[in-house]
Amino acid sequence: MRRTAQLKWAALAGLLAVRCTTLHRTPSTVLTGDGMLGRAVDESSGCDGPVVEQTHAQQGGSVAARREGEEGEVFGGRVRVLASRLADFKVNGQAPDQPVPADPHLLWSLGAHGGVHGGGVGTEVGLSAVIGESTWVVPWFRLLAGNLEFAWFELDLGSDDPLYFTNIISAGVGMRSEILRLRAGLTSFGRLYQGRDDLEDRKDTLSFAEGIGEDRGDLDGGFYVDLGLQTRLFGVVLGAVVGDSWAGRFGISIPLERSAEE
Repeated sequence: MRRTAQLKWAALAGLLAVRCTTLHRTPSTVLTGDGMLGRAVDESSGCDGPVVEQTHAQQGGSVAARREGEEGEVFGGRVRVLASRLADFKVNGQAPDQPVPADPHLLWSLGAHGGVHGGGVGTEVGLSAVIGESTWVVPWFRLLAGNLEFAWFELDLGSDDPLYFTNIISAGVGMRSEILRLRAGLTSFGRLYQGRDDLEDRKDTLSFAEGIGEDRGDLDGGFYVDLGLQTRLFGVVLGAVVGDSWAGRFGISIPLERSAEE
């Protein structure tokens, strides 16, 4: 009985430590620029129509800024441009007789986000616009739970960087220290691209690549990882999302302010 009571008190103390701990962050503003490569892979068909498989090669870059305040407030924004071209096209598993046109085109995205991090729980929300032949508006919500200065669980709905990858729902873990930032988990996602039903004409709306498989219409499932190493002068960021479609990025970050102790 005494051991059970001790365990209950220990569990309660742990819960209170997560809920009641307050953040003591040094304010920081970080500017990041990155480049990325990716593939959008999709398979589609009508009720009685042919099965169309297409792969789009994509590359681009972004500039982003993020501010973390002393009392846990966070906010930032990002601009990304993506160059996309048709790399492969098949109908009912067969390549066409004529050459596949590259059809290069650009996609743009512009987004902003904000939120609050407490001692044990944090939330962030954002909105991005993706501009191509048509425009998509993509919302984003993130919930964090744990010690937000060390390690936590995270749940994302939507995407804060939809041209990197368009997350629908993801769950994972994260950790941070003075020089390290790491996030990893599982995601159900797609990739935005300017698709086509045949080789003659491009669609006049953006398409959503959901991968290849017998269960067409299901979202692409995969994993994501983001790694950041930050010094007082500069940092390096690496990231990848892998499924039927995939993307990887590499960038450099620069802190725009330093603590008074430095």
